[in-house]
Amino acid sequence: MLFPLSFSPIAITSSPEEAEALFREQFVTSHITRAHDTATFGVEMNGVSIGNSALSFIRHSSDYEVDCDSLDGEASVIFGYGSGRPSTTSLNGQSFNGNDHGLIITRNSKVTHKRARESYEYVFSCPATAVERKLQSLLNRHLSRRIVFGHTVEMRSPVGVRARSAISNIMNRLDSNPQLLESPLVLANFEDLLLEVILSLPSNYSDELFSSQKLSTAPSIVTRAEAFMNSRANTPITMSDVFTHVGCSRNTLFNNFRKFRGYTPWEFLTTTRLELVHQQLLAPQEGNSVTSIAQLLGFSHMGRFSQMYRKRYGERPSETIKRAFA
Repeated sequence: MLFPLSFSPIAITSSPEEAEALFREQFVTSHITRAHDTATFGVEMNGVSIGNSALSFIRHSSDYEVDCDSLDGEASVIFGYGSGRPSTTSLNGQSFNGNDHGLIITRNSKVTHKRARESYEYVFSCPATAVERKLQSLLNRHLSRRIVFGHTVEMRSPVGVRARSAISNIMNRLDSNPQLLESPLVLANFEDLLLEVILSLPSNYSDELFSSQKLSTAPSIVTRAEAFMNSRANTPITMSDVFTHVGCSRNTLFNNFRKFRGYTPWEFLTTTRLELVHQQLLAPQEGNSVTSIAQLLGFSHMGRFSQMYRKRYGERPSETIKRAFA
């Protein structure tokens, strides 16, 4: 199976001690307290730098627990969510399903993860100063108080869906064309979008940001198109439906997506749908099939769907669901 950002591997290790060192170097000091089967322990991490920020994909190949120290002062903001077999995260004494809830880790966060075999994490980490500068730019004033984020975001909510779609689309673009990392303009657009994702998460500035409608440097036709496609990703909408909804021509919308997002509206919608299918195939309900899941999420032509899925994930959808039921 081809995992996201596999063109840029950071580490593959079967040693809990090496995994601790990896987590410490990339995120925060961590202590693996219990590996249920050290013979099969394994962590694989891929990642890229996006300006001063970073995108990472982590695969866990065994069940284990890890305690994380608090972040170093006020240096970073980390947002992550899971897929594959459900894992549990305890944050400041509250437990969450990592697939259903994205986690926002800032200073003074006390986190314990219970990782499951064949569970995956998607993580965006950035300097807290970058978040504050972006917030000041959006509000056009100095901050009167420190930004404080909520602990979690529901990944099926509009905010969660947009965050997942943005991260998946950027990873997909980079997987398709790693040379984009050599373009300062593309990287600046990607980092700007990811900082907007962070600021869209629940915080003590949410009301002010949303009421002033300043949460995006992209034109409203782009953000309205994204919201429309996110809310209808599981229906057979067409690009004509999107153009009609936002009230602009095809060329106008495509040009603005390329300029401000680095990908096309069709790529956004397709990647969003594929990611939703992938999530359900990794953890299917009894009675689910590839066809029923794909059609429920808006894919009507199974041949084209299978080709796109295999290109994105490196295996046939039938192989994914078979592994999940194993």
